[in-house]
Amino acid sequence: GYEGYCPLGQNFPQLFQVGSPVQLEDLTDETCPRYETDKSCCTLAYLHSMDQNIFTAVSRSSLEASVPCQERLDAFACSICSPDQAFFTTTHPYIGDIRVCESVCEELYLTCGSSLWTDGGTETVSSRFLSGDEFCYALFGAVDRRLRVIVTDDADGDCVSSKVECREEDVVGFYSTCEGGTRSYNYRYRDGADCLGGYRLPPPVTGLACDTACPAGMYLVPGKDSCSHCAAGTYSVGGGILVDMWKVWPTEFEVDTYCVDRVTNLPVEDGCTAWMLDDMLIDSGTGLSHNQASVVVFKTKLVREGSISFLYRVDAEARHDKLVFSNNGEILLEDSSNVAEFRSATFELSPGYHSFSWSFVKDYSISNGEDRAYIRSIEITGTQFADDECTPCAPGKYSGPSSQRCSPCPANTYSNMVGSPLCRSCASDEFSLPGAVQCEDRRACTEEDVGFRYTPCANGIRNKVYEFKEPVQCLTSASPLPADEVGIACSPCNPGHYRPQGASLCEFCPEGTFSDDGGCSTCGAGTYARKALFFTQFDTFDDLPGASTSCQGACGSHGWRLLSEKMDSGTGHGSGTSSVLDLRFEIEEAGDAIIRYSVACVEGDTCVYQFLNVNREGGNRYSTKVPVSERTYTFRNMEAGAHHLQLIYTVGTSPAASTNRLIVHSVVVNGVVEGGAGECVDCPPGSFSQAGEPRCSVCPAGSASLAGSSECLKCDDSSFAPEAGAGSCKPCGPNMHSTADRTECEYLDCRFTVDQGLVYDLSPLVDNRNSMYGPIYDHSHSYYLMPCTRSHSNHSCVDESGTPLDTHSCQDATSGGGRPMDLGHIMGFTPLEDAALSHNEDPHRDGIVMVLQGGSTGCRGKERMTNITFLCDPSAGIGYPEGFYREGYEYVEGPPCEYSFSWKSVYACPLCTLLDYDFSIGSCINGMAAKTFFPREVPNRCIGGMGLPEPTEVPCVVSTKVCAPGTYLPISAGGGDEEPECVLASPGHFSPGGAIVVDRFATTLMPSGYDARSSWDLLGEVARSGDGDTSFTVVAEVVRPGYVSFEYKVVAEGLGSGDDLGLTFMLDDQALIRGQQSTQYEFDTKLFMLTEGVHLLKWRFGGGLRPTRLNRGFYAILNRIVISGTSNASRSDLPCVEGTYQDQEGKDRCKDCPPGTKSGSGQASCTPCQEHFYSLGSTSECEGRPLCGPEHYGRFFTPCRDGRRIEYYAFLDPVVCFDDPNVPFPYKEENATEKACPPCPIGMRYAPHPTDPDELGDLCQPCADGEMLQDGACAKVPAGQYSMREVTYLSATSTAPVLGGQIPVGVEPPEAMLSIGFHTQCVGRCGTLQGWRHLDGRADSGYHSVEEEVDSVLRLEVELVEEGSLHFKYRLSPQGELGVEEDDQLSGLQVLINTVPLSSVVQYHPPLNQVQSAFTANIPAGYHMIEWVFHQPLGTRSRLRVILEDVVVTNSLAGGVSATSDCPRGTYAPEGLGRCLPCPPGSYSDQGSAECTPCPAGTVASQAGSPECESCGTGTFASPDGTECNTNGCTFQHGITRWDLSSLNRPVSSTVNGSDTRFELSLCAKLDYDSGCLSEDRNLVDAYACAVDKYTLIGRNAGKVLNAVFRGEASSSPELTLKYTDGAQCGLPGQAGASRTTVVNFQCDPDAPAITSPTLVSPGECYTVYEWSSLAGCPLCVPEDYVEQRGECVNGEQTVALVRQAPCNGPLAVDETKRSCAGEYTLSLSIIVGIVALLVLLGLVALVVTVRNYKMAQRYDALMNSSSVRSSSHDDLG
Repeated sequence: GYEGYCPLGQNFPQLFQVGSPVQLEDLTDETCPRYETDKSCCTLAYLHSMDQNIFTAVSRSSLEASVPCQERLDAFACSICSPDQAFFTTTHPYIGDIRVCESVCEELYLTCGSSLWTDGGTETVSSRFLSGDEFCYALFGAVDRRLRVIVTDDADGDCVSSKVECREEDVVGFYSTCEGGTRSYNYRYRDGADCLGGYRLPPPVTGLACDTACPAGMYLVPGKDSCSHCAAGTYSVGGGILVDMWKVWPTEFEVDTYCVDRVTNLPVEDGCTAWMLDDMLIDSGTGLSHNQASVVVFKTKLVREGSISFLYRVDAEARHDKLVFSNNGEILLEDSSNVAEFRSATFELSPGYHSFSWSFVKDYSISNGEDRAYIRSIEITGTQFADDECTPCAPGKYSGPSSQRCSPCPANTYSNMVGSPLCRSCASDEFSLPGAVQCEDRRACTEEDVGFRYTPCANGIRNKVYEFKEPVQCLTSASPLPADEVGIACSPCNPGHYRPQGASLCEFCPEGTFSDDGGCSTCGAGTYARKALFFTQFDTFDDLPGASTSCQGACGSHGWRLLSEKMDSGTGHGSGTSSVLDLRFEIEEAGDAIIRYSVACVEGDTCVYQFLNVNREGGNRYSTKVPVSERTYTFRNMEAGAHHLQLIYTVGTSPAASTNRLIVHSVVVNGVVEGGAGECVDCPPGSFSQAGEPRCSVCPAGSASLAGSSECLKCDDSSFAPEAGAGSCKPCGPNMHSTADRTECEYLDCRFTVDQGLVYDLSPLVDNRNSMYGPIYDHSHSYYLMPCTRSHSNHSCVDESGTPLDTHSCQDATSGGGRPMDLGHIMGFTPLEDAALSHNEDPHRDGIVMVLQGGSTGCRGKERMTNITFLCDPSAGIGYPEGFYREGYEYVEGPPCEYSFSWKSVYACPLCTLLDYDFSIGSCINGMAAKTFFPREVPNRCIGGMGLPEPTEVPCVVSTKVCAPGTYLPISAGGGDEEPECVLASPGHFSPGGAIVVDRFATTLMPSGYDARSSWDLLGEVARSGDGDTSFTVVAEVVRPGYVSFEYKVVAEGLGSGDDLGLTFMLDDQALIRGQQSTQYEFDTKLFMLTEGVHLLKWRFGGGLRPTRLNRGFYAILNRIVISGTSNASRSDLPCVEGTYQDQEGKDRCKDCPPGTKSGSGQASCTPCQEHFYSLGSTSECEGRPLCGPEHYGRFFTPCRDGRRIEYYAFLDPVVCFDDPNVPFPYKEENATEKACPPCPIGMRYAPHPTDPDELGDLCQPCADGEMLQDGACAKVPAGQYSMREVTYLSATSTAPVLGGQIPVGVEPPEAMLSIGFHTQCVGRCGTLQGWRHLDGRADSGYHSVEEEVDSVLRLEVELVEEGSLHFKYRLSPQGELGVEEDDQLSGLQVLINTVPLSSVVQYHPPLNQVQSAFTANIPAGYHMIEWVFHQPLGTRSRLRVILEDVVVTNSLAGGVSATSDCPRGTYAPEGLGRCLPCPPGSYSDQGSAECTPCPAGTVASQAGSPECESCGTGTFASPDGTECNTNGCTFQHGITRWDLSSLNRPVSSTVNGSDTRFELSLCAKLDYDSGCLSEDRNLVDAYACAVDKYTLIGRNAGKVLNAVFRGEASSSPELTLKYTDGAQCGLPGQAGASRTTVVNFQCDPDAPAITSPTLVSPGECYTVYEWSSLAGCPLCVPEDYVEQRGECVNGEQTVALVRQAPCNGPLAVDETKRSCAGEYTLSLSIIVGIVALLVLLGLVALVVTVRNYKMAQRYDALMNSSSVRSSSHDDLG
């Protein structure tokens, strides 16, 4: 009914009246001025027309309002009916709601806080009410319920507020996201519009197309699908973003800027500022160091195809430091030019997300110019389909309608407002620079403002014209110009020019002539007339061929000004403006440009200018703060072709900067195509000329000439000239010659003859892929090599055009900002002279040096060159080049511009000759002996050439002379009558003395009896078993009693049990060694005697596995075999193999070379390694020592004494580095410093060493067993408590010394000092002889020879007081200069406890440098040996090591205790014990008990460690000691009825077809181990009944409490049931948590045997039921169960017995006795007849009875014989 009165619908406001009711007629526009507005629902007319009762206010007599309170209430009453608040009311019939904001109530509450409230007592409003909303409800609650106030949250915005009403300008529009190709245009109040009500938001405009596009200069009309033109003073880019003002980072992008290290790719935190804002541009910042980059990233999304354009400039080291622009990681631009002008770059973009990155990148050296990059503007289109609005122009700029850009105001105009459509002109006495926001006053003109120019020369004269210099910034009206001068003589011609007779202009001299005085003359032989350009007059650009000018920025003039006798860069330019002079010309030959210049610079300003050769990226940038007087700048050695020179002056930012300028006085360009010669110059090297020739001719290839030559000379036979125009012939490489035409050096097919007969063939090293070897890295560059040919297709070694460099050696420096460089393309060779690199006494036989010369020039004009030292290595294959190591890095260069590589290869070995083979003489048979050749070394140090010579026969003398080991019988000895003499083996040799010795294992070296079908691997120094079952077999013929001995090693711990697994040695099919699986990492020696005859020797290994990357393997190794007695004497001595020597004569074997030495084959001594080289012994080669660095030192400590010790640093063992005295000691500050001893591990304290305190000082020691550390002292562990002992060895965080073992034996501290408690050993060619070594608190496996079998073992003996655990960390790490090769087998770590490998928790070969953690628990108490074995298989080319740390052993006797815990229930601990003991059976304990409590009467604890005692089941009773529930011998009683099951009390096993479970049962005694009822941890299950899984063999408790239950108790014949309860949890559906139960129902069967078996009738998971029929299932018999029975009277006696009549368990008959019966009587005939009849009848009865009794007797006898209770039953009956 109210809708017709309110323009806004059903909104129904109320008028609040305070105090006395306010009458409607009192309301006027003065009291409520908003009442009469057309939008109000509260017009007076409306109010008067309504029912008065609705608007009658309740008198607020309860409030005594103060004046401020009343004013605020009145104002609020007026606001209710204001048009902006009417929306927040709701009307219902006869009632109205009004929603009031909380803030209004709070304001009223605060304003009226001091007013009095009189309802219910007088007190202030602030005291009476707790909050504003409570006050509002009390104040405005209507008694007549006509008004209802609802206080609501301001955030809802749907309530009456005290805020101002909103206006139309407070509303902004925005588009929704697109859905289905359309979107809506919505409205909201602008951010910061603190208003409410008033102007309402317009409804959204829906259905607008998402892809409506508007071109640049237009915008999309809000809420429409149409475009409109931008107004003048604004612009649009057409759906994109333009940033050309840089006061803040643009909010339209996600912006990030940072600095990054290009080597580590990590952020740079200090020094670098990254990109910075600079108002008109951004720059890459300051503080950037070499190999760093300053990066700025803009991220945005494109909704359509678009583009990105930006203006940029780079001012840095040309070709090296550069700006790199990328989009989504793809590099689109790299620019390293150091130019002054801004360049533009544009790239097309696709829709989607884009990450734009601008990076200013510095290379590894040199800075130049401003050393930064700049970006002036960035424009991206495609971020929107259209711009939503046009952007206003900034001050200093303007635009017309439909503009795409704003333009700077021209000179002498300005704009000082945003969005200006035009620029205003300056007054006549004012001026401005381009882009000005205001004008400046013109100053008075001076002489500096006046310039002049000359008119063109005509008839020998010209005029001098004066004019003001541009831009004119002075008052010209007050300063008249000087008068022009006329008739001035023309200037003389420039050099190279002449003035023809009668001409006014000068012309170039003809070709081949020159002029220096106005006349042209001819040049002589060996010279030519070089043409040039001369700029000395600057009147018009027409007089300056190829010259032009331009200006970038706020230019005061159009670039450079011509001032007749000079030109300058101009004045009046704005800050940052670049004035550019361009000079373009073509050079005919190498030339130069000489510029004479000066700089006008106000002192203190920074004046920046540049000279650039744009095409060739050459030039320089200069900066000065003082004027520069006249001087020259020369562009030198400009190549033939077009050139573009730029002279650039960039205006600074100081107020006087616009007057600073660069001034050019003259320009001379020599060697141009168009010009005149001012002099004759010598022909350059590589050319010649005759007199009068206009130019020099080029020398042909194969010849050369010096400067000024009139002819060319041919190169000699050791030099060449590959191209025409050579100034000199290049020398061929060492030991090489040139071809006949002298254009190239001969390559000899890459075969080089070093000495007579010593030839190297390196041709196989040519890369067949036509690529190069590489990259080979050093600390800053990568390198590529190609021996023998320069032809390659390597993409890294290319010139600027992408063509492969014609070279053998190349440096790729592109990663550091450089370019690939030729390091040598002329090949030669020299013999290897360095004895330290040699394997033999003659280094010429161990390699060759390839010399590569003629590389690109560097290092002060020096040509780069490369030396490749090829080293013979038969095991390396082709090999690979590498650098030399120093300070842990691989270095190639040194000295500068000389590059060195080493290359181990089999092709670096010489071609084989007869000198590479040795021979042995066999037994002398019939005057001939076999001469067998074999390689001098294995593998032989030669390749190809002469093959192994075939065996031959040589004459000999047969002898039976026996020569002892160490001697031999020469082949010719024994020919005379005298007995031949044995000869001592010479030094460097040995003799086995009539024996076969196998110490090199190769097919060609095996003895004649070797079975070629053997399946072991022949690996040179050893033979090794293979995979599976393999054998090594030798057949030996022994001519005299001898022996076989062999050195061997077995590595097969954990292989498994069985005689067929492991190593077996058989002599003539008899096993002398069987199934051996370990030799404790050592080589063992066995010797077995041989009789005369033929013997079969066989080594077999079962279950073998070769070493791999994943497994250490299972295998055996044979190192040396000696079969003695195969002949009477050796007929020659044998040379010692490489790596060994023999310095004495008469020896039967050779000795290993010690560390630091080497030897070749047949050496009497070992050669010390050269300085800076080392060896680990037993080797033929020494390795280069790297420069000592931090990684070669270890940190050590003296023993702790009085809490102090000395920290010092010493070399790790072995010392393999070169200690350069010129290199500072890396630990100078830390070395030999006294420090406090570190804290001990938990539970330990320092105490003197118990046995050697003087030597070992104080160590961390635990308290005694049963004690713990409290407040630094040892105290007993409290009763009821247990302690967890723990010890940590090799801590990564603490170096505290811990007691618990011994220092390794046989080594000297400190190098071998390990944490106390360890022992170590090493087997094989060990560098660290003792094995493992100390490494800064941790341990590592040592430094050992590569390619050799090594086992480095670390042992720890521990004693565990309880079950404990082991935890440790380890990592596998490369060491030294050798990296990780792609070996098939690699080194790794094996860990064993008591010889059992922990293969499941320890990864043998984990990823390198990744810390691994290993843990194993449940180690039983007692002594244990823990072994960490670093294993390096034979042939491994990678030098690795294991680093071990944080070895933690729990419950070790050596561990410390600092805290305790309560013993768990069922255990106890007396004071000072420190560990919990299980309570014995019959007792229990609570948590933390000091002793156990006996079980109460009637309860039991059958198991040790019981936490509580249990009641016995029904029918059983507790034993007196409480250890078991008794059944009184397996008897049970119900009332007077008893059962005896003792005959059935045995374990019974039952199964069910198709079931996976076996059921075990024992009636009255719990199951024992024989039942197989074992838990998962293989402990016996405490139960009477058990369910055993057939597959896992895990038993489950099926009942452990025995209960006797009686079926049919109320009857006279109850039956017995045994019920076993409290079994393990089972999981029947609906019975979760139920326990297993087993029931045995006994059935009485008097006829059954006494011992029977049960029947499993219900094998359920939770409920198992047996039925058991047996005599024992019957109650025991009582007297009432028997009746008396008499036997037949025989001879006056009869048998009388009690016979069982009822079904019970007892004898069939008892109490059998003999009794007398009555005598004979005489009777009458009738009586006799009667008696006879009766007797017949009785006979028949007796017959029946007899038969029955006979059967009963048989049954009785059976029962009597089988009954085990006859006597007891008899006694009971008695």
